[in-house]
Amino acid sequence: MKQIRNTLNKLGPNSLRVSLAIGIAGFSAVELGSLAFLTTWKIQHILIDSHKQNL
Repeated sequence: MKQIRNTLNKLGPNSLRVSLAIGIAGFSAVELGSLAFLTTWKIQHILIDSHKQNL
């Protein structure tokens, strides 16, 4: 129990390790969200264009 408290005290909110982990996680989330949005947008345009051609 004492070791866990010591570890938590070392990894406070101002810790470089915690800051880097949060930054990398945030960047990854934004990157994946952007990729998903652009893929969905492109697929919708392809489906609309193919539907127009079939009409």
